[in-house]
Amino acid sequence: MKNLGNTNMKIKRVGFGGIPIQRITQEETNKVIDELVNQGINFIDTARGYTVSEEYIGNALVGRREKFYIATKSMSRNYEDMKKDIEISLKNLKTDYIDLYQIHNLKIEEYDIGILCYVSNCGLNLSNEMFKKVMRSIIICLIELWNYDKGR
Repeated sequence: MKNLGNTNMKIKRVGFGGIPIQRITQEETNKVIDELVNQGINFIDTARGYTVSEEYIGNALVGRREKFYIATKSMSRNYEDMKKDIEISLKNLKTDYIDLYQIHNLKIEEYDIGILCYVSNCGLNLSNEMFKKVMRSIIICLIELWNYDKGR
Protein backbone atom coordinates (compact mmCIF):
# COMPACT_ATOMS: atom_id res chain seq x y z
CA MET A 1 0.00 0.00 0.00
CA LYS A 2 1.08 3.53 -0.74
CA ASN A 3 -0.14 6.97 0.34
CA LEU A 4 -2.18 8.75 -2.30
CA GLY A 5 -0.28 11.99 -2.77
CA ASN A 6 -0.13 13.97 0.45
CA THR A 7 -3.21 12.29 1.93
CA ASN A 8 -3.38 9.60 4.58
CA MET A 9 -5.24 7.34 2.18
CA LYS A 10 -3.36 4.04 1.87
CA ILE A 11 -4.16 2.60 -1.53
CA LYS A 12 -2.91 -0.25 -3.65
CA ARG A 13 -0.82 0.88 -6.61
CA VAL A 14 -3.63 -0.21 -8.93
CA GLY A 15 -7.03 1.47 -8.69
CA PHE A 16 -10.23 1.08 -10.65
CA GLY A 17 -11.50 3.70 -13.08
CA GLY A 18 -15.29 3.68 -13.29
CA ILE A 19 -15.83 5.00 -16.82
CA PRO A 20 -16.30 1.51 -18.37
CA ILE A 21 -19.14 0.78 -15.91
CA GLN A 22 -21.46 2.83 -18.13
CA ARG A 23 -21.18 0.11 -20.77
CA ILE A 24 -22.16 -2.86 -18.57
CA THR A 25 -25.10 -3.93 -16.43
CA GLN A 26 -25.60 -3.68 -12.67
CA GLU A 27 -25.04 -7.42 -12.35
CA GLU A 28 -21.74 -7.18 -14.21
CA THR A 29 -20.76 -4.21 -12.04
CA ASN A 30 -21.40 -6.31 -8.94
CA LYS A 31 -18.98 -8.93 -10.31
CA VAL A 32 -16.36 -6.26 -11.05
CA ILE A 33 -16.59 -4.95 -7.48
CA ASP A 34 -16.39 -8.53 -6.15
CA GLU A 35 -13.18 -8.99 -8.11
CA LEU A 36 -11.76 -5.72 -6.79
CA VAL A 37 -12.32 -7.05 -3.27
CA ASN A 38 -10.68 -10.37 -4.23
CA GLN A 39 -7.66 -8.54 -5.64
CA GLY A 40 -7.35 -6.16 -2.69
CA ILE A 41 -7.95 -3.09 -4.86
CA ASN A 42 -9.31 -0.38 -2.58
CA PHE A 43 -9.54 2.76 -4.76
CA ILE A 44 -12.42 3.49 -7.14
CA ASP A 45 -12.56 6.57 -9.33
CA THR A 46 -15.79 7.63 -11.00
CA ALA A 47 -17.51 10.85 -12.07
CA ARG A 48 -20.91 12.48 -12.36
CA GLY A 49 -20.42 12.55 -16.11
CA TYR A 50 -19.99 8.78 -16.45
CA THR A 51 -23.78 8.25 -16.83
CA VAL A 52 -24.77 5.29 -14.57
CA SER A 53 -21.28 4.63 -13.17
CA GLU A 54 -21.82 6.24 -9.75
CA GLU A 55 -25.20 4.58 -9.30
CA TYR A 56 -24.05 1.08 -10.28
CA ILE A 57 -20.91 1.37 -8.15
CA GLY A 58 -22.97 2.64 -5.22
CA ASN A 59 -25.36 -0.29 -5.50
CA ALA A 60 -22.45 -2.74 -5.66
CA LEU A 61 -20.77 -1.23 -2.60
CA VAL A 62 -23.74 -1.60 -0.25
CA GLY A 63 -22.46 -3.39 2.86
CA ARG A 64 -18.80 -2.97 1.94
CA ARG A 65 -18.26 0.77 1.54
CA GLU A 66 -15.51 0.71 4.19
CA LYS A 67 -13.32 -1.46 1.93
CA PHE A 68 -12.85 1.35 -0.59
CA TYR A 69 -11.71 4.90 -1.04
CA ILE A 70 -14.10 6.54 -3.46
CA ALA A 71 -13.10 9.39 -5.74
CA THR A 72 -15.55 11.22 -7.92
CA LYS A 73 -15.62 14.50 -9.75
CA SER A 74 -17.78 17.23 -11.19
CA MET A 75 -17.66 19.34 -14.31
CA SER A 76 -19.22 22.21 -12.34
CA ARG A 77 -17.24 25.40 -12.05
CA ASN A 78 -19.19 27.25 -9.35
CA TYR A 79 -20.13 26.56 -5.75
CA GLU A 80 -23.89 26.02 -6.11
CA ASP A 81 -23.60 23.63 -9.06
CA MET A 82 -20.80 21.70 -7.38
CA LYS A 83 -22.81 21.47 -4.17
CA LYS A 84 -25.70 19.96 -6.17
CA ASP A 85 -23.33 17.52 -7.86
CA ILE A 86 -21.93 16.43 -4.49
CA GLU A 87 -25.43 15.75 -3.18
CA ILE A 88 -26.27 13.73 -6.31
CA SER A 89 -22.99 11.79 -6.04
CA LEU A 90 -23.63 10.98 -2.37
CA LYS A 91 -27.07 9.65 -3.26
CA ASN A 92 -25.84 7.70 -6.29
CA LEU A 93 -22.90 6.21 -4.41
CA LYS A 94 -25.12 5.38 -1.40
CA THR A 95 -22.64 6.92 1.03
CA ASP A 96 -22.45 9.84 3.42
CA TYR A 97 -18.92 10.84 2.47
CA ILE A 98 -16.61 11.04 -0.53
CA ASP A 99 -12.91 10.42 0.05
CA LEU A 100 -11.57 12.42 -2.89
CA TYR A 101 -13.55 15.06 -4.75
CA GLN A 102 -12.16 16.66 -7.90
CA ILE A 103 -12.92 19.25 -10.52
CA HIS A 104 -13.27 17.16 -13.68
CA ASN A 105 -11.26 18.03 -16.77
CA LEU A 106 -9.79 21.23 -15.37
CA LYS A 107 -8.01 23.12 -18.14
CA ILE A 108 -4.81 25.09 -17.59
CA GLU A 109 -6.70 28.33 -18.16
CA GLU A 110 -9.08 27.29 -15.34
CA TYR A 111 -6.42 26.74 -12.66
CA ASP A 112 -7.50 29.94 -10.93
CA ILE A 113 -11.07 28.61 -10.70
CA GLY A 114 -9.85 25.39 -9.11
CA ILE A 115 -7.67 27.16 -6.59
CA LEU A 116 -10.40 29.68 -5.77
CA CYS A 117 -12.96 26.90 -5.29
CA TYR A 118 -10.58 24.97 -3.06
CA VAL A 119 -9.66 27.95 -0.89
CA SER A 120 -13.06 29.59 -0.58
CA ASN A 121 -15.36 26.57 -0.44
CA CYS A 122 -13.37 23.61 0.73
CA GLY A 123 -9.96 24.14 2.21
CA LEU A 124 -10.39 27.19 4.41
CA ASN A 125 -14.14 27.61 4.84
CA LEU A 126 -14.45 25.09 7.65
CA SER A 127 -17.72 26.62 8.79
CA ASN A 128 -19.39 25.05 5.77
CA GLU A 129 -21.14 22.14 7.49
CA MET A 130 -21.89 20.29 4.29
CA PHE A 131 -18.23 19.83 3.43
CA LYS A 132 -17.27 18.90 6.99
CA LYS A 133 -20.03 16.31 7.21
CA VAL A 134 -19.72 14.50 3.92
CA MET A 135 -16.02 14.52 3.15
CA ARG A 136 -13.08 13.22 5.13
CA SER A 137 -10.55 14.44 2.61
CA ILE A 138 -11.17 17.17 0.06
CA ILE A 139 -8.79 17.56 -2.80
CA ILE A 140 -10.25 19.68 -5.56
CA CYS A 141 -7.15 20.42 -7.58
CA LEU A 142 -6.12 17.20 -9.29
CA ILE A 143 -2.93 15.58 -8.09
CA GLU A 144 -1.96 15.11 -11.72
CA LEU A 145 -2.07 18.87 -12.21
CA TRP A 146 0.21 19.45 -9.23
CA ASN A 147 2.63 16.85 -10.54
CA TYR A 148 2.46 18.45 -13.99
CA ASP A 149 3.27 21.86 -12.50
CA LYS A 150 6.22 20.35 -10.64
CA GLY A 151 7.54 18.81 -13.86
CA ARG A 152 6.99 15.20 -12.78
